[in-house]
Amino acid sequence: MQNFNIITRFYILLLAVLATAVVLLSLRLGDQQPIRINDIAYLLILATITDGYMLKINKNYGVTPLPTIHIAAIFLLSPQGAVLVALISILIDQLIKQRPGLIKGVFNVSHRVIITGIPAFIVQVSGISIRKIDDVNFLLVSALIILVYYLLDVGLVDLVIALSRSASFWQIWKVNTSTTLLLDLTLPSLGIILALIWVQSPIFCLLLAFPIIVNQNAYRSLKLLQNETTKAIIAITELVEARDPYTFGHSLRVAGYCRAICRELRLGEEMVEQISLSGQVHDLGKIGVSDSVLRKPGALTAEEWVEMRKHAETGAKILANYSFYEDGVNDVLYHHESWDGTGYPEGISGENIPLGARIIAVADSFDAMTTDRPYRKGMPIIKALSILNDRRNIQWDAQVVDAFLRVMHKIPNEYPELGNLLPNKLDKSEIPEPALALPRSK
Repeated sequence: MQNFNIITRFYILLLAVLATAVVLLSLRLGDQQPIRINDIAYLLILATITDGYMLKINKNYGVTPLPTIHIAAIFLLSPQGAVLVALISILIDQLIKQRPGLIKGVFNVSHRVIITGIPAFIVQVSGISIRKIDDVNFLLVSALIILVYYLLDVGLVDLVIALSRSASFWQIWKVNTSTTLLLDLTLPSLGIILALIWVQSPIFCLLLAFPIIVNQNAYRSLKLLQNETTKAIIAITELVEARDPYTFGHSLRVAGYCRAICRELRLGEEMVEQISLSGQVHDLGKIGVSDSVLRKPGALTAEEWVEMRKHAETGAKILANYSFYEDGVNDVLYHHESWDGTGYPEGISGENIPLGARIIAVADSFDAMTTDRPYRKGMPIIKALSILNDRRNIQWDAQVVDAFLRVMHKIPNEYPELGNLLPNKLDKSEIPEPALALPRSK
């Protein structure tokens, strides 16, 4: 959320206007209800404390026990009181702890006010009370409040990330929060329990510390499991490559090229991470290829090619067992498909091939052409780039090839990390110009 384009700025401005309206409306409604200063003070202290316990899920998304306090305030206080708790706590967090930039700070404050104020208005309009839980409508309204709070909390954040990165909202949601849905709903549910206990005796609210800690540890364990699983799969891929000294390091280089191409195509950060990771494990399926085929110094027979070509499907089947690799499975499965439909395993063509697979195909082919193999020496970089350029719209996506050519022209200024991946010195004067490449065929 560091880059804010005009659309993102306008979106944040709209949120600021809505948040201002929420504050003003809550103050007006507050004239009709007494303010319980003690409850506001206690909940504000809890909100300020819990705001400091941030567990990062990824670069854009983190979780705290704060929803529990918000929901409790919504049920215990008037809309004015609930909004004040949310507003003051976020101002303390932003001004004292984090000190973000102006635009990000405006978004954070607006987000906090909206996700608290709107559910508080719903509670007031419904007429339910935490002190009358035998009301037949209490359960239904409580479920609605949890759902509205979750949708606002997650939706507003994921939308600003999607707009700022020109990415798909659905993609952002899947990366950031789809795997933690139940855990995300648990915290606001605990808020209702907190409010119920608070009515009886606030001191017993300390009993909720244990389930909240368990919830946070569940987030931490899930993230740790994903990280460890990723490391294990990458390690297996490296072991597969180690069987053939000529291809050792191939996947790491492909991942680096994929990352550069994605950046040149201005893809969102989530897509960059997904595709570069898929590039790093794209040859995982070669674990099922025999050494006699994998390390054969000469050309493969027809039967051996059948075995070799199965590696894309095998790798995809392995990754399909892990839900958080859902978007990368097809990138691995189709990375040997060709733009003209002559590739494998299914012979799909053009934009029917996932973008990630098209990017991996270019990166994979370039590295294969420029590195030594038992049956040939690696060709010069310029020759490999010329082949990519000549077969754009035939074997490879022209858009991806052009992006890769632009990347090569920008080394080392914009892509210095590629300097250590290239097999030999690059003479940029001989690189085909993307602007001179043939237009994409229709």
